[in-house]
Amino acid sequence: MIHSLDMYTDVKRDFINTFVDTVLKPRGWEDRKLQFTGPTGTNAVEAALKLARKVTGRTEVVAFNRGFHGMTLGALACTANNAFRSSSGVPLTNVIRDTFNDMEALENLRQKMFDLGSGMLPPAAFIVEPVQAEGGVRPASKQWLQGVQKLANDTGALFILDSIQCGCGRCGSYFSFDDLDVDPDIIILAKGLGGVGTPIGMLVNKPEFDKVWGPGQHTGTFRGQGFSFVAGKIALEYFKNEEFNEETKRKGEIIRETLNSLEAKYYQVIDVRQKGMMLAIEFKNASFRLPFFSHTSFLFKISVAVAVKGMGKSSIKTSSPINSSILSKTLSAFIIPPSENEKSTSLKYLKHQSSKPNPHKLEVSHLHINHQLKHPLMNLK
Repeated sequence: MIHSLDMYTDVKRDFINTFVDTVLKPRGWEDRKLQFTGPTGTNAVEAALKLARKVTGRTEVVAFNRGFHGMTLGALACTANNAFRSSSGVPLTNVIRDTFNDMEALENLRQKMFDLGSGMLPPAAFIVEPVQAEGGVRPASKQWLQGVQKLANDTGALFILDSIQCGCGRCGSYFSFDDLDVDPDIIILAKGLGGVGTPIGMLVNKPEFDKVWGPGQHTGTFRGQGFSFVAGKIALEYFKNEEFNEETKRKGEIIRETLNSLEAKYYQVIDVRQKGMMLAIEFKNASFRLPFFSHTSFLFKISVAVAVKGMGKSSIKTSSPINSSILSKTLSAFIIPPSENEKSTSLKYLKHQSSKPNPHKLEVSHLHINHQLKHPLMNLK
């Protein structure tokens, strides 16, 4: 059966049982409820926001700068990037914006929340990414994330962790917040939950909040994707012990060493950020990032091995597949030299840049990150 709405199929049963046994029980969360939403991350975010507002009877949601939560209206209101927000066509409201990973800002927010003269309404929820992905691979500190949780508890709001991009093993444990000692009311999952890119979205809800839903209050056609349940179950089996997580951490450190060497060699690179196999390189300004995107055909060749994505104006993110068998088959792409046309494009770009009154120059070798990564990444087997 391809998909089954909300019917309880054998493949859905097997996925649920495997998720409970592999992910929830080891964390003492076997009482949590799994809610399958529409098969996209943004629909799962919408469901989380609706549930928080239904539970509390409030409208406002606290979200953070650089955060990304999706492209539908509720999720987009929580998203900070104006490049995405500008396409909404309507006002994006009912969101209180605060500063990510900033204890002083969090304390200021607390004071406003409890100041009757501040004009600030109590929120329904705090929604936060444990590791901001599109925002530049910025991990939340333990102190700050625990502070957000405490403020949520103190104000009667729900504490929602959006683990769509940073979850499902990407950061070296199943949840990227496993090392931060927090207890979210709602966890949002999608993307890697489907195992091989099959569409799926799911909430992990505390039972006292999940029971507030009425029948059909967040429904949809494609929530029973059989293929996603089968692939997702197989992916979950990688986490029955810590071997796979340890490999993710090991490979992440190899990539980090390579990126650190770029940071040491090129003054244009000002920072490298990482958690597990989610990494970002930040440049002095956008002009230093552009050469990486001038090789679109070459980057397409290696996109299975290293996905390079733009974030803001001066950063790129690498999201290598955490499945080593897939990665080992695609490593040969790194030693494919750029075509003559690509070399020509690079040289034309550099000549154009050198004609400007800009003292910062990039070497041609810098444009081909594959040569920089060739030897270290060959250890990823």
